[in-house]
Amino acid sequence: MKNKLSQSLLLCVIFFSCVQKKDNNLIEHVNLDSLMSNKSDRSFIQQVQYLPLETNENSMIARLDVMKKQGNKIFILDKTLSTVFIFNDKGDFVSKINKKGRGPGEYLYLKDFFVSNDKIHLLDCTGQFFIYDMNGHFINEIKLPFQANYCENLTDSIIVFQEININGKLE
Repeated sequence: MKNKLSQSLLLCVIFFSCVQKKDNNLIEHVNLDSLMSNKSDRSFIQQVQYLPLETNENSMIARLDVMKKQGNKIFILDKTLSTVFIFNDKGDFVSKINKKGRGPGEYLYLKDFFVSNDKIHLLDCTGQFFIYDMNGHFINEIKLPFQANYCENLTDSIIVFQEININGKLE
């Protein structure tokens, strides 16, 4: 059920994120009865709202891979660009984290991220874990003893990783 909800929300964001924003308070309502193919589809969600994201030279998303909302901000990971885009809850572009490279605070390829305690935590393909503030400024870098594809925080002190071992199996 959670997967259906995520897919539906992702579809709405992808579909409507290309709409140019004209009014800062624009929120459209969609009638789900006309979109749902059968009665069971309506059980997990009653209404869809979409929020056009500001489109400018700094906020052009190539591919939406991961999307998270924390407080009044929306975070979108574009793995193609290895960039995390940050928007406010009105759809206005706030900033982005785009530090691709090999220097301090830079990463090669982003795999996943999460937001916790007013910090953005980024997982790199090399087993590096980067921490940035909510404005996208670098704070710290941690070398993990493994490589992982996904990460998520369960509590303030527990982070879960999906590790890739030598045989390519997930752990």
